[in-house]
Amino acid sequence: MKGIIITVDNSVSYEVGKGIEELTISDLLNGKEVKIVIQTIDVSGNISKGITVYAVPGIPGDMNNDGIVNIGDLSLVMSWYGVKQGEPNWEKAQKYDVSGANQEPDGIIDIYDLVYIAAKILGA
Repeated sequence: MKGIIITVDNSVSYEVGKGIEELTISDLLNGKEVKIVIQTIDVSGNISKGITVYAVPGIPGDMNNDGIVNIGDLSLVMSWYGVKQGEPNWEKAQKYDVSGANQEPDGIIDIYDLVYIAAKILGA
């Protein structure tokens, strides 16, 4: 592998070499979803299809991006309760999968996600 290309919102691209590098992406807005495509480049210059990641910079648990974690955020998670990875609505629901038994997203909107948001509301 020669390096990695990181493209943000189909416009700004960064190329980084092999090894560990720190990359700061500026001009991200709190609450505005950003699309990041990560591709590899081999020594012949071939670029992989890569992976696409959607992220929303902001406060953990602030699901509606209003700058505070409150009952509105809990309500949003509740509205997707029970939706599982692989189901038709999962693409829209997956951003509400914030926790699981191991405190990592687990492919279902469930009680762990509700408890995570509730704990944030209470300041835990």
